Amino acid sequence: MTGIQATAAGDPEHIGPYRVVGRLGAGGMGRVYLARSKGGRAVAVKVVRPELAEDGEFRARFAREVASARRVNGVFTAGVVDADTEANPPWLATAYVPGLSLDTAVARHGAWGVTQVTTLAAGLAEALEAIHGAGLVHRDLKPSNVLLAADGPRVIDFGISMATESSAITRTGVVIGTPGFMSPEQLTGERVGPASDVFALGAVLAFTASGSGPFGTGSAQGLMYRVVHGEPGLDAVPLSLRPLLARCLAKDPLARPQVGQLLAELTDVAGAARTTLLFTGADWLPPAVAEGLREASGNAMGKSGGDTPVPPGTPPPYGPSTLTAPGAPTPPVPATPPPAYTPTAFGGTPPGSFGPPMVTRPAPLPGPPGGPSSGRRAGIIAGVVAGALALGLVAWKADALLGGSSDDDAGPSPSPTYSSSYSYSSDAPTPSYSGSVASDSPYSSPSYSGTAEGISGRWDGNYICNQGVTGLSLAIQQHSDGTADAVFSFYPAPSNPGVPRGSFAMKGTFTGRVLTLRASRWINRPSNFDAVNLSAVYDTSTPDHLDGLILGGNCSTFSTERS
Repeated sequence: MTGIQATAAGDPEHIGPYRVVGRLGAGGMGRVYLARSKGGRAVAVKVVRPELAEDGEFRARFAREVASARRVNGVFTAGVVDADTEANPPWLATAYVPGLSLDTAVARHGAWGVTQVTTLAAGLAEALEAIHGAGLVHRDLKPSNVLLAADGPRVIDFGISMATESSAITRTGVVIGTPGFMSPEQLTGERVGPASDVFALGAVLAFTASGSGPFGTGSAQGLMYRVVHGEPGLDAVPLSLRPLLARCLAKDPLARPQVGQLLAELTDVAGAARTTLLFTGADWLPPAVAEGLREASGNAMGKSGGDTPVPPGTPPPYGPSTLTAPGAPTPPVPATPPPAYTPTAFGGTPPGSFGPPMVTRPAPLPGPPGGPSSGRRAGIIAGVVAGALALGLVAWKADALLGGSSDDDAGPSPSPTYSSSYSYSSDAPTPSYSGSVASDSPYSSPSYSGTAEGISGRWDGNYICNQGVTGLSLAIQQHSDGTADAVFSFYPAPSNPGVPRGSFAMKGTFTGRVLTLRASRWINRPSNFDAVNLSAVYDTSTPDHLDGLILGGNCSTFSTERS
């Protein structure tokens, strides 16, 4: 994470009536600036990304959510102080909270004791009560969205995820949240309500009490699997806290306590009987955290009062996060960092027309995907989608298909034609798809004729969509001009035999170790299925493994091994 940074070329000097004095972070929603009002008040101003600002549906939704967020006036929330949803681009100003984020505090100073955790729990529950009372659901409560102040915690970034999720740009195949802190219903595409925030609260408190998330660390794919199918690991949580956290982390939303019940029950837990009185002078915090908070607050307020940037080492009150779970080792930085992948918006998609039919919950899987090196690979994947990570907001955005209708009549109706600004200039032929998939093995895949150089060759594994785990074979051919062709073949996995077989051709690029492939035409199209796109970073330290993101079709990630 980075601290408050100096502004750079292209940054605005003013946003509305506020004078910009530094950068706080950037992500999928846009960039966040530290700014001052004419009277000197420090605020955090979010400026919406241009492509979102150009989406009329997003603007309308953003305006409604800002109006709702203005009604949230809880003591433990960083409230909205100003906004202009009609500006170009739109912006939102919230109260600036100088201090440490919860994830930074735990990473630097370790797990908290029972008294501090229950005090924190009471403050966060009261914040959620205020948010839910305004008709909002946070959807992305996590340690980096909890700021620590002397007079209690502050929950930030509430009420805005809904606006992003409902826009045309991210409507199809989107998942908003952070793996390890998202509820099962968020991952399976079911209705999300206040109970989803209660699940996230349980995960945040377990992280604070133990130093690691209740679903472990590793790749996003593995974390999502464990959230949906595994039991939370609470062995490192103090015994007195386990029953309450276990109820918060129940798979069934109806089995979780309501926020009001939580507040009542917390008064019966050791150390929480006088929670309100504890929020004075940072005494409610562990001593090491309180000292770090005093240092961070002094540095941050020095920045807000002048124009000299705070040194980069200053802990940020806001900052981008990655797919790496809290508590995981920091992934090694490659010698040459891969360029960030920025999905290209191609034309809208009618609701419900992209990807397989949704189901209420994925079929049970035989085991979590990934292996021992998946934690490091999660950091690599994060580099691919750096532009899509909004201050911890993970948005797996579904791009529409490359121009052209399906040439397969197997579907109930022809696919719509999409106009595209994407230019594919390679004259290389589409890889040949030879024969049908052998029926004696669920993981058989079509043969691919090509020289295994770099990523060229066949890669077998699986990917996760709302229909559950699905077998995958990728036949890839890279070319000297930086382009790439592939055949994407899917088939039923042993644990999910109801998935049909199908395949389609893909075209794209492979440059700087970043692979981007977009569907171009169907080879064998099952009824009611539409193709997807994908992106990945090829990690040369594990040359026989390739994993990344599936873009579209209510899917999330894939993981393959070279065959």
